[in-house]
Amino acid sequence: MTKHIFGPERIRVLQLITGLGAGGAERLLLDLLLKFDPTQFDVRVATLSSELGGLAVYGHPDLSVEVFDMSKPSKLQQFANLRRFVRSFAPHVLHAHMFHALAAGLLVTRTGRNSPAVCFTSHCYQQAFSPARLAMLRWTRHMRDADVIFSADQHPHLNARRTVVIPNGVPVPDVPPDRCQWHPSGPVRLLAVGRLADQKDPLGLIHDFAALSARSAKLTFAGEGPLDAEARALVARLGISDRVQFLGVRSDVRDLMRASDILVMRSKYEGMPMVLLEAGAEAMPVVATDVGAMPSLLGGSRGWLSPPEHFAANLAEAIRNPEAAVQRGRELHRHVAASHSIHSTASAHEQLYADLATAVEGSLTILRASR
Repeated sequence: MTKHIFGPERIRVLQLITGLGAGGAERLLLDLLLKFDPTQFDVRVATLSSELGGLAVYGHPDLSVEVFDMSKPSKLQQFANLRRFVRSFAPHVLHAHMFHALAAGLLVTRTGRNSPAVCFTSHCYQQAFSPARLAMLRWTRHMRDADVIFSADQHPHLNARRTVVIPNGVPVPDVPPDRCQWHPSGPVRLLAVGRLADQKDPLGLIHDFAALSARSAKLTFAGEGPLDAEARALVARLGISDRVQFLGVRSDVRDLMRASDILVMRSKYEGMPMVLLEAGAEAMPVVATDVGAMPSLLGGSRGWLSPPEHFAANLAEAIRNPEAAVQRGRELHRHVAASHSIHSTASAHEQLYADLATAVEGSLTILRASR
């Protein structure tokens, strides 16, 4: 690992994100803030929404955040306030997270002198973008100094000339948690974590769960979203209310994982989901659809990958084979520990910011020393 020792001033980085609700991109950003070296980096956070629920959920209730709520009627005033803040802070690097933050960041920084370097993380694959957004991302490629992608195959036709592959990371315990095998015919606890929205397909998951022959299985949802009421109504209509629990948004997901047996993810599309990495950190068996980065994470017998039409069958197989499931959870833990530690993710971001700042601030002296 490399440490960067700078001259008399720290590198100033503005993290600009669309919102700070409960979500994977928000979780990653907040986790990274704890790992950046404060002696070398002055990192500020700004959001385009007053949605700040993720701060409490992810353990940052006192984090100072600059809010420029673009949902208000006074959008132009909010934009002017953001522009004044950027000029006052004078970041070397503006890191935009998600589409709206990129649009605002480019408008603020590309209309004046002494512009910071702009880097962008989409946190998703191409299929998540509308045609208009795809066109905008292609059109602004030359305006971005670098794009951060979590895998080499992430929307290559949309990326800036410079791309840096930085896989998402999570805190990983050094020793994998012990997991007890369940009896194939005994109680097994399934956990689904994420928004109750079409992307995560909670309704499809409920149908698959109802079709299981393992009637001792229980399913817990941790999350909320627009399909909440419909999901609850479906559970009642299928007569499985005694086996399905809705917890809402929780701040103790890791504890829920330790108290559960299998993580289930029936998503229609994904990026590199943080919840799957967290499951790996907890050596938890996973059954997931083969979308996004799921194959790279769960391939090589690190979990069960499934097309949606075979999801129930693959879940039933995992339930019938607790020994194999627990072993796959251990393999996933080894993979996450080796390739998805939050420490290595933060270090890679620091290196990128140092490189971009050097290009912006030619007089900035950088020395390197081993950590």
